[in-house]
Amino acid sequence: MIHMYQSNAMKFSTALDPVFDSVTKVRLLRKLISAPAREWTGRELAKAAGVSTAQAARDLHDLSDAGIVEFEVHGRTFAWHLNHEFALYPQLFQLFQREARLRPDLIHELSLELRSEPIRRARLFGSVARGDERQDSDIDVFLEIRSAAERPKIEDAIARARDRVWKKFGNPLAPLIYTSSKMRRPPNPALMATIDQEGIDIPEVGDG
Repeated sequence: MIHMYQSNAMKFSTALDPVFDSVTKVRLLRKLISAPAREWTGRELAKAAGVSTAQAARDLHDLSDAGIVEFEVHGRTFAWHLNHEFALYPQLFQLFQREARLRPDLIHELSLELRSEPIRRARLFGSVARGDERQDSDIDVFLEIRSAAERPKIEDAIARARDRVWKKFGNPLAPLIYTSSKMRRPPNPALMATIDQEGIDIPEVGDG
């Protein structure tokens, strides 16, 4: 085993440039920080991060030059891992950990706005629930209410939630509201099946 730890000079005024100057570097670091004690081959890390092996190799060497990651050579294989002594490592770790909590935070915000309303059931669904959303994706929320008479009150609550979610996350809220009677014969049974299978309950909202 050959140790290939390098001592690199930091650019103190632009130390984060090598971290955030490409999407692939962010994806690689996200995976590295998700398992901070693990060593990865370049191929393993590229596959886990969803980037090409060639791009991963280039970006990992850039991150190594900046001192953020380190590697050892095992025969013909590089074993990559985080440099926990890097000056900004604690902050990077906290930032990626905070990113991982964004969807639970979204669900909590929705719960705060909706839990006192006369709602039978509330679920987050669609691309945000699945985790394959785009940057411009709507936040799809399904609500079951008892009757059409409750709709104006629920729409007021949704308007408040929409403002809160937009300011905090920047994505539009897209509610789908059905009454209990409509649920007995929904216009799109396949969509309801998807909501049941893939959706995420919004806690403390509903009585079902």
